[in-house]
Amino acid sequence: MALSEERKLILTDKRVELVASIKLHGLWSHLRSHKIVTEQDEARIKFNRTSYEQIGKLLDHLARRTDRDFKAFCECLEADNQGHVVTEILRYSAPSPSNEEKSHYELTFRLLYLIYRYYVIFKTTVGITTEISAFE
Repeated sequence: MALSEERKLILTDKRVELVASIKLHGLWSHLRSHKIVTEQDEARIKFNRTSYEQIGKLLDHLARRTDRDFKAFCECLEADNQGHVVTEILRYSAPSPSNEEKSHYELTFRLLYLIYRYYVIFKTTVGITTEISAFE
């Protein structure tokens, strides 16, 4: 199965940041062991003169791969002490459903907290003596 459009968009939109951040030197063995690149792929990509061109070609190669390979690429970066690329560039651009769910709970908590604060202010201003045990 081909790489999702969402992940292709990440590779396109964040290309400049990725090219400036990724270091290839120690990454090749990780990429080969995860079968993201073959020996021939590596040689073809290394044929480009600068590291920027090589990283660009690697990103083009990754865009033709699968979602499983994208995930494995992120794991390779983390294994090569380049986890900041994953957390700050790749995953930051595509929040997972769990992040969206977490955000929903955070907003709900904030709303309930604000309701509670207004209740306390109202209670002290008006002089209500009834207690709401759930909030205190």
